[in-house]
Amino acid sequence: MKTDLERTIVEHGPSVGTHHAKPIPAYIITAAGQRSEFDRIAIEDADGQCDMAQLEWLESLIAPGLIYRSNVCDLVLPETTRNNLDTPNWDK
Repeated sequence: MKTDLERTIVEHGPSVGTHHAKPIPAYIITAAGQRSEFDRIAIEDADGQCDMAQLEWLESLIAPGLIYRSNVCDLVLPETTRNNLDTPNWDK
């Protein structure tokens, strides 16, 4: 299970619309480096609740009722990791 820090949104894309008078970011990136793209607005019941059964594999429900889809290959690496991947260390 992910920690609260790993779920923290640290970056988001431009708004692609609004839902419940709040902007809908085109994408979000979490502190864990996972990028998710906006997929759709969740179906709400009469009380405004969203049934989690409507989520599919690699989808997350973000308030206020937005569903984002992750791609396992879209992991955003921290700058220090990217730098280490650029140049292989053949001396080891």
